[in-house]
Amino acid sequence: MRALFLSIAVFLQAGFSMAGAYQTSIAREPLNIGIPSDRLTVGLTYEDIKLGVDFDNGPDAILDAASWDVYIGYDVLPWLTVFTTLGSSEIDDADEIDTSAKFKISGGANAYLWEGDVLEPNYMAGRFTLKATFELSRYDSESDVGDVSWIDATFAIPLGYEIFDDYTESTKGINTSVALYIGPAISYVNGTWESLNDDLDFEGKELLGLIGGVDLFLSPTLSMGVAFRHFDETSVAGSLRFHL
Repeated sequence: MRALFLSIAVFLQAGFSMAGAYQTSIAREPLNIGIPSDRLTVGLTYEDIKLGVDFDNGPDAILDAASWDVYIGYDVLPWLTVFTTLGSSEIDDADEIDTSAKFKISGGANAYLWEGDVLEPNYMAGRFTLKATFELSRYDSESDVGDVSWIDATFAIPLGYEIFDDYTESTKGINTSVALYIGPAISYVNGTWESLNDDLDFEGKELLGLIGGVDLFLSPTLSMGVAFRHFDETSVAGSLRFHL
């Protein structure tokens, strides 16, 4: 009987200690109201990288890698966004050597330079845009035959065309849209393969290239995108963005 009373007492004590954790026990007034900032954008990005490179003391090669990162952007001005990404990158070798991911980090800025609306004909109604983007990235990866690291400085000026839906998605009259873009780009790549025997330096094979893609705005605050960049080889990327 004593053991039964002790068990009941322990159960009641545990129940009282948990009572404050239930939602019905939490105060109804929040400390802060609203989103942290209407200038903030957060998201996720995956990139399948294929890049032609020239080694200083060796044959040409194709750098094959993948990266995943978290994106954070902030509108310092209505037309200027600064951003940073933080994630991981890993090379993909055709010889099936053991590789492991290391970090990837980048920073940059996007500038909204110009826009112009096209109202006629109706089936072509949309908005032309001209933007500029710059990103400086560092990638690192390791494997059984050596570590690989490289930096990529890319500048591009894509011309875009955004097409809005004919119906509204909210009581505020904000439409969903599809945005297409393409434009010239410059990319400087410099890296090192730290092999077991020697360190091999390499650079990107092509300085001039092309970027393009499509962004689908499912709502004013949510978008999905697919992009490509071509510098001797073609890389593709997918993104998910929450525009707070």
